[in-house]
This record gives sequence, structure tokens and C-alpha cells, in this order.
Amino acid sequence: MLHLIPRPRLRVLCLGLCSALAVSACGGAGADEPPPNIVIYLADTLRADVLGCYGNQVTKTPRIDAFAENAVLFERAFAPSSWTRASISSLLTSLPPAVHGAEDRFDLLSRSVGTMPEALRELGYSTACITTNRNVGALFGFNQGYGEGGFQELYTTSIDKRVTVRELTTPADDVTDAAIEWIETVREPFFILVHTIDPHSPYTPPEGYDIYGGEYAGEADGTPVYLNKSSLSLEDKLRVYSLYQGEVSYNDAAFGRLLDALDEKGLSDKTAVVFTSDHGEEFWERGIRGHGRTLYEGSLHVPLMIRHPSLAPDRRTDLAGLLDVYPTLLELCGLKVKDRLDGRSLLKPGGQEIEILSRLRLESRDWLSLRTDRWRMTWDRTRDQRYLFDLQSEAGESKNVAGAHPKLAREFLERMTSAEAQELLRRDALLGPNGVVTIEHGDLPAYVVDELEALGYLGEEDSKDEEAGSKTQQEAGRDRIEHD
Repeated sequence: MLHLIPRPRLRVLCLGLCSALAVSACGGAGADEPPPNIVIYLADTLRADVLGCYGNQVTKTPRIDAFAENAVLFERAFAPSSWTRASISSLLTSLPPAVHGAEDRFDLLSRSVGTMPEALRELGYSTACITTNRNVGALFGFNQGYGEGGFQELYTTSIDKRVTVRELTTPADDVTDAAIEWIETVREPFFILVHTIDPHSPYTPPEGYDIYGGEYAGEADGTPVYLNKSSLSLEDKLRVYSLYQGEVSYNDAAFGRLLDALDEKGLSDKTAVVFTSDHGEEFWERGIRGHGRTLYEGSLHVPLMIRHPSLAPDRRTDLAGLLDVYPTLLELCGLKVKDRLDGRSLLKPGGQEIEILSRLRLESRDWLSLRTDRWRMTWDRTRDQRYLFDLQSEAGESKNVAGAHPKLAREFLERMTSAEAQELLRRDALLGPNGVVTIEHGDLPAYVVDELEALGYLGEEDSKDEEAGSKTQQEAGRDRIEHD
């Protein structure tokens, strides 16, 4: 059951090491051994603390939890941004959002930016992506590095060239079926990114998975009509969260089916499996629900687990994140690529001090967040509101201590702006004189606009959420929802 409790001490993470690599194969996988297959299973909008293996005692996630027991689990993994396109671009390129440039609503992932599937395909991998989110579809440049039939958009089969809401919320079981079908027919080694839309809103768990929250007599549900209401009671919010939990449990079962298929086909012992998400989801911690609105814990803390027979199961507490996935898989496979990567291989234990710069440039929002092991500065530049959090204190992110540490706050602001400036210089060098390529809103096909609006993008935003975002930390946290 959900409880109202004080927000626990928060911890965040991201990445910042650089390496320049040349296209080749090296000895990481063993000189006489073929490189392993790679499966990245990405559950959209999955915050880490809803999973049993991350300490949740209510949500039922038995397959993910069992997977974690045989994997390397990173307790403090965070996304580089809080919405899908910017974050998955970083996963696929190991570059921060300010460098790859696919940050705003109509930005494309540039062909000038090297991607993981492109590099692996050059090195002999069969490559595939199954996506259920238009934000990482071919329209926005994410079909780079795949052969014929390798890039599958499960929302494109439609009547009269239109996409139905049912197709926009393709169930995780259907995504798993498509992944299994591709794996059955492809040559090894292979790489596949499996991107499920659950538990992204609307929160509509299938029959048999709406099992949380106890009795509820209200009208709140997981559709935009209710999610954007300005007068939800605490009971309504608990109901909404329980529907999210149901979708998480459903996705857990679908992920388990994919693992079973790998076992049945004798592939588990020669496949590296990564389980993660692109970002989390806020549930009124500061009066705001959703993602892509702030750079706080709920929308940035994601699960990250890596399983391969060569890796001893472990729980790691050092900082890690989505930019680290690409270089980690390269080392695990004994491969090198020509692209410059900002992430670090997680096969090597941490220890050095890492500063994490997260960035959100989305429509009218302009946020930066810099995190060290103890401190975190979050800067809402749209309103020029600055928050310094002592993450080792009991208050964590619920108390702004910038006033008590003015010198430290100034230092953080200087480091944030300096790091961002360096990243933007790299963007200019990478993307050239034309810079970021965008699609104008008016140039989007009408059916694409409909699709994005159905997923909660492009539509009118909840003014209540916007107002709550400007409250003091204490005011915004009064009706905070927490879970066991």
C-alpha cells in the first residue's frame, strides 16, 4: 500500500568520461570466442524505486527481481534527461543531450552522430529495434544502423494511414512477440533494442494486473482526461499510482517471456542482456506528475542491470547511467569503435569523483542539474530558481540549502555553465554549420500530431502542474506520495 511519508534522501547520477576509439575487434570476448549477442530491454517511463529489486515491497516484479539476482545491478543509475528522445539518443550515442542535439520536441537525431547499432552493424552484427514510441521513430532519425526489416515501429500498421490509440499503446506482450520472432530468424551475433511503451501514460494495465491500491470508489483512471484534472484528491492520486504499478507488473511478465525464449533457444549463455528505462515518472512529489518537466529524482532515477555469464552478480553503488551502456557493451564484446564516447565502461569499478550534468531543453523548459556524490544543484532557468540539495542530509531534495551555502551554490552554477558551454562547442564541431536539424510543427503529418497528443505530448499542459513547479520545496511536498 502507498503511504504518505517524508521523502527519503535522494541520490542521482550521470556520466562524464571521454574515450576515442578506433573500429576494430579486440580480446575482451576471448580470442577464439565469437562476440556475444546483445539485448537491450528498455521499459519506457520506469522509475527504479517501483521495482522489488530496488527496495519496493509492494509492486510485484518477480521476473525482473530474479534477473537482478543474476546480474550486475546499479543502485544509482540516472538518465541524462527526463524525456524519451533526448535520453534514448544519449543511450545510443554515449553523448550528452547538449552534444547530440536531439533535445526538443521537433529535433532529429542527426546522421552526423554515430550510433551503437550503426557501429555494431559495421562490425558484423545483425541489428534490430522494436519501438512503440513515435518519439524514437524513423521520422526523427532513429532508423540509423538497421538492415531491411530491422527497424520495426509497431504503431504504423493502420487503416487509412492513421494510427489508432490501441496501436499507440502496443502491449508489452506484442512487443515481446515481435522480438522473439526476429531473434528466431536472424543470424548471430545480433543486437536488438526492445522498447516497450508500458508503463508510460495512459496507465491502463491489462486485465489481471490492476491489483494494487485496495478499494477505491472515485472516478480517477489512467487516461489524460483524469490525469490532467486540477482537483485530484490524495485517494485519486493513490489510484493513479496503483494503475502505474499494474503496468509495471505487466511489463515484468512480458520481459520474463523474452528471457524464457532466450533460454529455450540456448541463447542465454551467449547473450548480454541489459534492462533499463529512458527516464522515470514523477507522482506529485512537488505537485507535478509526469516527466520532461523537471530534473528531480523521480524523473531521472532509472533501473540499470546487465547480465552476462562472464559477469559475477553484484550490486554496485557507484555512479552510473545511460551514457555508460554503450562503452560497457563494447568492452564486454571485445570491440572498439571510431566514435568518441562520453560514457565509461562499467566493467571497471568506480572510485574517481564524477560530476553529472543533466539537461532539459523542451519547449519552454530550460533546466540544468549538476550532481556530485554529496551535493546537487538544480537550476530552473526559465524561472531562474536555483536549488542546492545536500543529499547526505535527511531532508535530501526536500530542502533547498543554497542560502546556507552561498559560496558552494555559486561554484556549482559556474561549473554547470562551464560544462554546458564545452558541450555546446562540441555540438557545433560534431553537427557542423547546419547544427541541429528540426521538423517544424506545421510540417508534421496530421496523424503524427494526433499520435503524439494521444501519448501526452504536444497537448495543453496542466496549468496546475506548472503552478506547483514554482512552489517552495516545503509547499510542493505536503501531499507527497511514497511507496514501500
